[in-house]
Parts: sequence; structure tokens; C-alpha cells
Amino acid sequence: MFIYALLNSEGYCMGISCLRSKVIDENMITLQEYDESYIGRKYDGINKRWTDEYLPSNSENIQVTLEDLKQDTEQIKLDNLTVMLAQAEQYEEQQSIKKDILSIMAALVEIYEMNVGGRE
Repeated sequence: MFIYALLNSEGYCMGISCLRSKVIDENMITLQEYDESYIGRKYDGINKRWTDEYLPSNSENIQVTLEDLKQDTEQIKLDNLTVMLAQAEQYEEQQSIKKDILSIMAALVEIYEMNVGGRE
């Protein structure tokens, strides 16, 4: 299981995800364990560390425009696409390994039948 902090465009953690496959994305930071205390905390991408800075509290009047929401939605779509592509690659690799195993098994059966057939 891979655990990631999901960062917004300003570097603040907006959520935590648990995924089955590894994802490489600058807006998804690997965590050692699921910990919601990262939500709202800022990640310093240059120094690769968490800061003591948090999102402004909701008590302030933060103006959110439709354009802001569209940008956030677009980032989420891109992040989801990245995850889906990683899962698709993993699935293709698994299917290729299954084909290889079946080919090896067929070859072993053929060798076995040749050896058993030669003894009769």
C-alpha cells in the first residue's frame, strides 16, 4: 500500500490517499503512515520537507472564485489520470507475466511428455 499526501498548487496538503501502486507526481508526497495531521500543512518542495505553516483558518474570509475551483478540479483530474495510467501499466505488466508463465508451463509439459513418451 502506498500512502500519499495530495498537495494543491501552493504546496498545502489537501488530503491523504492510499493507493495500490506507486505514483510519481510532484503533487503527491509519499508518507510513511496514514496521518491526517498533514492535511492543511505546507510542504516545501524545494527542500523536500514539511514546514510548520498551515492553511489560513476558515475564520478568515477567503475569496474563492469559480476559476479557482476549475483549476483545482483540473489538477484533481490530472492526478487521477496519473494514478490510472500507473495502474494500467501495472495491469499490463501482470498480464505479460501471466503469458510468460503460461508459455513456460506449456514448455515444461512438452518436455515432460517427451521424457515420459521416451520411456514407454
